[in-house]
Amino acid sequence: EKLDHFESALDQFQQALKLSAALAERSDSNLDWQRGLATSHSHVGRLQLLSGQLSEAGIHYEKDVETMTRLVEKQPDNRSWRYALAGSLCNFGQVLEKMGFPDEAMEKYNENLLIMQKLVDLEPDNNTYLHDLASLRGLLSHLLKAKGRLKGALIQARGRLQLMRKLIEKEPDNKNWRREQAVALSQIGRLLELEGHFEQARSTYEAALEIRRDLLRHSPDNVVWQCDLANGLYKTGDIFLARRQMEEARKYYEEAMGIVEKMSKAAVKPEDQAHCLVEKCSILMRLGNLDKERDAVSSFEYYNQALAITAAQARGRSGTNWLELEATIRRNMTN
Repeated sequence: EKLDHFESALDQFQQALKLSAALAERSDSNLDWQRGLATSHSHVGRLQLLSGQLSEAGIHYEKDVETMTRLVEKQPDNRSWRYALAGSLCNFGQVLEKMGFPDEAMEKYNENLLIMQKLVDLEPDNNTYLHDLASLRGLLSHLLKAKGRLKGALIQARGRLQLMRKLIEKEPDNKNWRREQAVALSQIGRLLELEGHFEQARSTYEAALEIRRDLLRHSPDNVVWQCDLANGLYKTGDIFLARRQMEEARKYYEEAMGIVEKMSKAAVKPEDQAHCLVEKCSILMRLGNLDKERDAVSSFEYYNQALAITAAQARGRSGTNWLELEATIRRNMTN
């Protein structure tokens, strides 16, 4: 049923695109028609991205960028259009990144960064601009990390955190922003960990955990926030494991497992159940790593529990994520 609705929506957007293209072709001077064409390309691209049609989505996002660029050239003082162009560049960059073109994605993100920074300079109290700039810095940090440029990634992640703190100062009760602040802290913690700054990484992870625990005190049944906390707990445990503080690591891993078990019992949607199993496998693998030297039998049992889950899920699902997770578990077993 969902697939039928999705295909129907895509068909409707494609029909709208044909109409928009016909109108835009009639007159280059009608800027509203040109804007409508860009929007139609964006809508089609978005649905194709969601369905995994990356090449097709890339084509439409590129046309969206081309159209918005022409519009901004005609009206450079139109902030609304400059903001729309920034969004188009971000969308195109994300598709390029998913397609395996990191350099091209970086180029689009940097073009977006220039636009958003100028908009923030013009309107420093515009929360939408500030939030989008923070999100963009998060994307840049992620991509720079993937390219091995850790120092640059850390600069962008810290810039993201600074912007989120500025937003929270203005709206301290905005829980979604506080969650994003925790995500930014975790991003910084991971980069510090990769650079070997374990104590700084630990304290940064702990700061993120404090926010996540507080959020759950207000909304204890929020599954997303529960997942955030579990993920943050086992990442903090990894810091202690790296420093061979085994019992501290175990404490974090076991707390994370308790949260995941609770989530699994409450999960109704298949995607939520699958997500819980992924998290459970990740924690079981870490417990296996933890016991590898102390108790080989216990370690083997943890690994086998994780592998049993991946094997069962891989048989019933077409995606390759379970096979990748299985490969990761087996590498940990043999290291």
